[in-house]
Amino acid sequence: MYALAFFAIGPLGRIGDRIGNQSTVAFATLVLALPSYVLLAWGPTALGLALWSVAKVVSGLSGSSLTGSPVCYALINEVSAPADVEAILGMAFAGVSLFWMLGGVAGIWILRAAGD
Repeated sequence: MYALAFFAIGPLGRIGDRIGNQSTVAFATLVLALPSYVLLAWGPTALGLALWSVAKVVSGLSGSSLTGSPVCYALINEVSAPADVEAILGMAFAGVSLFWMLGGVAGIWILRAAGD
């Protein structure tokens, strides 16, 4: 997925320049969420996991990586006051980092609470 994201960043940036970053962020967010939607719709069945695999590859088209979505960072740069951009980008990177650090722990707590 991340190799595909590396090659998708350039064309996605050009699309953002052409149609606007807000529309591009909406598209990237939808594509990035596809694997979750597939699992919600089909569950952990053989078909659901096969579709999840395909959706995970397609989500690479969003250009996202472990550090977040460059499209979202471009939108922050576009809609924020120039004096606030550094602080807002810092908060965005911190949020992504906290998600990766605390997401697994939260998942374990949820599984234990559900009795699995």
